[in-house]
Amino acid sequence: MSGLGTARVADRRWATCARVVTAHVVMLRDAGHFEDEVLAALLTAIDGVGRGQPPDAGTTGDLVAAFDERVAALTPAGAVGAAALGRSGLEVEAAIARLTLRDDVLAALVALGRVRLALHAVATEHLGTIMPATPAGRPAPPTTLAHLLGGVLGPLGRLAARGRAVAIEAGQSPLGAGVGMSTAVGIDRENVAERLGFEGVVVNTVDAVAATDWLVAAGAWAAEVSVTVSRIVSEWLGWSGQVPGVIRLADVGGGPGRVGTAADGTVDVALGRVVAMTRAVTADADAARVIAHALGFGPVAVLDGVARPATSAVGGAVEMLDAVAALLPALVFNRALLANRAGKGHTTSGDLAVLLIERENLEPVAAQQIADGVIRRARAEGLEASAITSDIIDAVALLVIGRELGIEVEEISRYLAPRRYLARRTATGGPETAATRAALDRDRLRLGEDIRWSEETADRLGPVDTRLDTFVAGILADADQGGRY
Repeated sequence: MSGLGTARVADRRWATCARVVTAHVVMLRDAGHFEDEVLAALLTAIDGVGRGQPPDAGTTGDLVAAFDERVAALTPAGAVGAAALGRSGLEVEAAIARLTLRDDVLAALVALGRVRLALHAVATEHLGTIMPATPAGRPAPPTTLAHLLGGVLGPLGRLAARGRAVAIEAGQSPLGAGVGMSTAVGIDRENVAERLGFEGVVVNTVDAVAATDWLVAAGAWAAEVSVTVSRIVSEWLGWSGQVPGVIRLADVGGGPGRVGTAADGTVDVALGRVVAMTRAVTADADAARVIAHALGFGPVAVLDGVARPATSAVGGAVEMLDAVAALLPALVFNRALLANRAGKGHTTSGDLAVLLIERENLEPVAAQQIADGVIRRARAEGLEASAITSDIIDAVALLVIGRELGIEVEEISRYLAPRRYLARRTATGGPETAATRAALDRDRLRLGEDIRWSEETADRLGPVDTRLDTFVAGILADADQGGRY
């Protein structure tokens, strides 16, 4: 699996388990199930266990069981079992999965924002860089590198919006669900959800511990992000292989994000590494979906089987996006090589009919017949669109409409030269410079809104742990002054 190492994952889940159990016992005190002195004894035990090492191996369910056992061992005799009052290990397992996955999706959204910023910067730099739409593939009409990258920024912006929904859905608390039938103990589900920074609660208690849709959706979202990135990176890898020198790495200096020096390898190595990372993400996402599909309905005692690959997929997406954000500023595109390939294969010749209609006032049918005949003749003679002359047009026009047209070479160039071909495509979202710039500006505004949402969410969730720590510290301080349980 991609994402964090096994030991680090266990440490993270252990710490999250400690916070979940802490919030639960605080809620029990708030609900009147015991006094502050009992709470202090429980919090002291939970804190001691939380600072220890998690079990060497096992599922998240095994981890929760081990945590409860250690807490019970450190709890004074009169309070043993109080920490687990009114809850199950299954709901804690689900809460750990939701909190860690929600945080990973939020981290992925921040990394996605950095990639979008870097792509926007590259696009802005290359507003005038003319190229064929697929320089490494079959002949395609010319566009600009900025316009092409706008086609990547669009789906990444939509994916950011979907990622926000995935984060919000994962951020619903399952606590209080028990094993699906809740508990007869008087609890306050909203209280513990708020203390842990959840958005709300999963209302139906079976749903809270039985559903896997939020896990599959998170993995699928990570896979969609990876597929979008993989498509453009694989395209660049194709350019590099088929048009040597068209793309290379610049040296952007040292540091953790260092790319582009001889020691780091070629551009092919850097791009290939990203493609491999995207494939690992999609493999994890597929695993989560397959495992979830095989589960029967009901409280999922093997939730971990779906949560692990789903979380790994999202964690892998964060790593991949970080790598892309570091790589993009180091990519150098050869403008001359790209421009040299633009317009080849008669990809602009379709505008010859437009010329005949607009400048010669020919009927559309006649204009198209002449244009088709000219292109056939030019191809037969091995000529590109840039070599089409007035004589070739006149020869075909005589056959179609019985007269010559006498079009100037400059007029032909005005319609068939790649730069002029693009200059006429001014419709919204088109490749003309002003149209592309306007579209990029809209993408930048959308990105700004997404960045603000991430910042506001971080500002809201950041103090959650601090508030809980402060509350716990106050309870323990009071207990020290009044004598422990």
